[in-house]
Amino acid sequence: MDPADEYHTPFGFVGNNPIRNADSDGRRTWTVNGTTQFFGSDPSLHFPPTVTQAWGSVFGDKNATQFIWTGDYNYWEWQQAANSLALEIRVEKCIHPDEPINIAAWSMGSPVAILAANIAFAHGIKVDNLITIAAPAIEGYSLRPGAVDNLFVNLYNHHDLVQVLGGLPRLGFAGRDQIGALNLDISTLFAGTTASRFGGWHSIMHQNPKVQGLIRSMLQYETITIAPSL
Repeated sequence: MDPADEYHTPFGFVGNNPIRNADSDGRRTWTVNGTTQFFGSDPSLHFPPTVTQAWGSVFGDKNATQFIWTGDYNYWEWQQAANSLALEIRVEKCIHPDEPINIAAWSMGSPVAILAANIAFAHGIKVDNLITIAAPAIEGYSLRPGAVDNLFVNLYNHHDLVQVLGGLPRLGFAGRDQIGALNLDISTLFAGTTASRFGGWHSIMHQNPKVQGLIRSMLQYETITIAPSL
């Protein structure tokens, strides 16, 4: 028992009670928050419940879960968070070996999700769909070939200045394209949107229904048209 909720548990998706509760719809979706260095001290606010539920609906999952890590900006926290998420994935696959695993990660949560997918893959488990949004592409944090079974999509906005600063202060500037991903500049989805170039577009992309609709369409094998970005 852990009444004070002091320790991480891989059974959060079933209310910490895997005996009485179950994942009823046979799908598992996690959202992963970004860093708290720039975007607030409470990482749970990065993916409000309504946004996590919206991402769950993209994958047909009524019980999507926000994976919450500290958001601290350092290697140790990224690795610890990745280990914890990978453990949740492994536990879920033990309970429901045939269900698809989906992850939608924002900003610095994306390297965490990529590391977690790599760890799970090292244990023989593939993530089915991995979506990274406004993710800084940092050397050494690339997805291993074969770690994602279906869709690995990296969405970015070329107006987003925060993304390319995501490797600072320790790693230098970050890139926009993730190795092995379908990299899409979705700036045209935000045409007419008033947002500051520093932080504005970065902080709204993962919560935008148009972004979620784009991924939903891709999963349904519809024709996707992305207008040339300006």
